[in-house]
Amino acid sequence: MLAVLTGCVLLAGCQEVSGDSPPNSGRPPTLFGGKGDMYVDPAGPAARWVAAHPESPDRDTIAKSIASRPAARLVTAPRAQLRGDLVSYLDGATAANEQPFLLADADSAVRCSPSPHDDRQTRLSTYREWFTELGTLIGTRSALVVVKAGRSARPGCGARIGETERIEIAKASVEQLHRSPHVLVFLDVTDLAGTSPPAAATFATSVGLGNLTGLALDVGGYQPETSAKEIRMILNRTAPHNRIFILTDSSRNGAQTDTTCNPPGAQLGTGESVGDDPANTQQLWLTTPGISDGPCGLAPDSTRGEFVPRLALALIPREK
Repeated sequence: MLAVLTGCVLLAGCQEVSGDSPPNSGRPPTLFGGKGDMYVDPAGPAARWVAAHPESPDRDTIAKSIASRPAARLVTAPRAQLRGDLVSYLDGATAANEQPFLLADADSAVRCSPSPHDDRQTRLSTYREWFTELGTLIGTRSALVVVKAGRSARPGCGARIGETERIEIAKASVEQLHRSPHVLVFLDVTDLAGTSPPAAATFATSVGLGNLTGLALDVGGYQPETSAKEIRMILNRTAPHNRIFILTDSSRNGAQTDTTCNPPGAQLGTGESVGDDPANTQQLWLTTPGISDGPCGLAPDSTRGEFVPRLALALIPREK
């Protein structure tokens, strides 16, 4: 069970906020809006595999260790398809009185679509419209959203985005979500944090700390140790009046690995581990364990984003 957070610890409005962004006022008094559990997506990748393979000898193992545990809902649908993609998930979380949490991959939705937008102003407008629609769908619900917006494109996903434009896109995206009264916004800085924690902190500050609940690290990764401590120290020094939480993707970081693409030796990490102290790193599954990183490692014939049962089983520690 998750510890329910109390007080104003995650309310930027409870603190003096520095920078150009307005205080994050009107936020719910706890990280999960008063709810005690994260929502388990009944239509998540692992759950769909379990439902489709009732006779598999691996069914119960994957159901118990992965499909029955909360993992973020990945959102990559184009704006016109967001409602159909998300309404049942959000309604299900509301009915269960549990917390929905989303990995909002606008980069895939906007830039990896069949018709990517390669004009700078068009891209910016498209990102803004995508997050406006997402915020509208969430409405007055409480939700936790990890924002992926403006990162360098994968091969085949449009032109490379420069630093200035990346800040513009991320800032516009975060601002749109911030308009929803009960959305807790975490900005994904995985790529920057992995190479330069100071650059990750500077980027987040440029985007606007006042609109953020925190930063997300190692999204889709495997590293047990992240740069959370260093980034936290930088922000505490440069923006001491902002209480910025660090959230790490703990889905597959239970053991050290030598590679980062479906690596052998990886294990499930800690599930839900959150608290009300921003000095502690928060942990949630932001990736469904068993999702392939692409045709590599233990799943050379897989495609990126595909749920592969042998990858899922390899992550589950063997019972002694």
